[in-house]
Amino acid sequence: MSEKAKYLPWVAKESVKIGNVLAVEDDIAIRAILHNVLKKSFNITVVNNGLEALLWLSKGNTPDLILSDISMPELNGFEFIRSLGQSGVYNSIPVVILSGYDREKIKIQTLEYTNPLSYISKPFDPLKVRDQIIYILQGNHLHVS
Repeated sequence: MSEKAKYLPWVAKESVKIGNVLAVEDDIAIRAILHNVLKKSFNITVVNNGLEALLWLSKGNTPDLILSDISMPELNGFEFIRSLGQSGVYNSIPVVILSGYDREKIKIQTLEYTNPLSYISKPFDPLKVRDQIIYILQGNHLHVS
């Protein structure tokens, strides 16, 4: 522990990243908010759509958690989540869906997906998103309900 961290414990606490998060979001303002809030606690990668996310994953990157919008160009959230489930490689990665879509529609569209799923409605409080990610990474998996 550095001398500075010994006297200012919050310095040491803030410098420790507790996981790798992939955020898949097409709205530039939401991407910026997620990046700015989450970079303090996580190694965060932000991409524009499901296709970019799959390309990032195909390069051998493996996040601890994925945040995904539903309504996106190229490859929407439902198609992206379906691709994850079909691959078999990513079945242990929890997914948090950030969307203004109705929860029941999301639940029906993601029934076959075996990964732990959670849902946060838009608009959202970015600090609550951070807290939800921490909660899930501590082994507390939530499902869309």
